[in-house]
Amino acid sequence: LLYQAIEHDPQFADAYAGLASSYASAAVNFATEPLEYAREAKTNAAIALRLDPASARAEAAQGLVDSLILLDWSTGERELRRAVALMPQNGPNRTYLGLVLLARGRFQEAIAEEQTAESMDPLVPAVSSAFAYYLARRYDESLRQFLKVRDLHPDVIALHPFIGAVWQEKHQYDKAMGEYQLALPK
Repeated sequence: LLYQAIEHDPQFADAYAGLASSYASAAVNFATEPLEYAREAKTNAAIALRLDPASARAEAAQGLVDSLILLDWSTGERELRRAVALMPQNGPNRTYLGLVLLARGRFQEAIAEEQTAESMDPLVPAVSSAFAYYLARRYDESLRQFLKVRDLHPDVIALHPFIGAVWQEKHQYDKAMGEYQLALPK
């Protein structure tokens, strides 16, 4: 549909930004060829930004790709900060920035961005904030966040090993083992 929108109106910046966002998301999540998806994300983001220099979605797509795929952490952070400045009420952009800050070992800043994102949409607690708390060794908060995500998405088996890891850090090995066992194939 985005390609159809571009065919209908080649100057429609939001369609290019949507493509950039889709390719960036695929690149960091499930693409078998993440570099190819990253190139598509960057190409479409560049077109979107040429047409609309204030496209927060295009900036965020670039920032995600530059940091998490191309490992240019400084550029990615700068682009994500610009995306947040352009659209401060966008929770996902703050979550992406939080992920980059987390990867850079800046836990307190990452947690602050994740908390802001969650305050914008409390029904979508981010797993990344649970990781941020975990890496900052704030295990009670990490556990609380992982359990919140689990309660909203009880069928996500992949959460159990992370919950188990938190229980393990809290030296509650029976609870940790119970979570690990929930992740085993049946």
